[in-house]
Amino acid sequence: MRVNGYRAWLTLVWTACFVFALLGALYMRWFAAVGPTASSKIFELILSQYAPYLGAIVGFQFATQKTAKRAGAKATPFVVAIVMSGLWNLTLLGFVVQACLDTNTTEASISDITAIVPKLSWIVAPAIGFFFGKPAS
Repeated sequence: MRVNGYRAWLTLVWTACFVFALLGALYMRWFAAVGPTASSKIFELILSQYAPYLGAIVGFQFATQKTAKRAGAKATPFVVAIVMSGLWNLTLLGFVVQACLDTNTTEASISDITAIVPKLSWIVAPAIGFFFGKPAS
């Protein structure tokens, strides 16, 4: 698989998790009767956590020049990157799902997202830098 293929998969993973988190927040607001104060906090947290990463990913995805031939990349960095990205995303999504399943835990989930998820950013930063910050050739 070429570097662009790896980038496309990582972009897909991040975008899908972001959409899932937003849908979870919408579910809580629309169907689980979470009040506007708590739901706006959830939206704010989701957006603030995803914005720097997803913004960089999408920016690099569109900024890379398309050429007919790309140098192949080894699978190991991709596997490491996907595992790290999965860990970060599953952690955040876990708190959103927790609040979706039990609205009494909404405040706890907000607190957990604020306290825990940013501390895991160092896990995904190298993967994002490797796949989206370096030239593909």
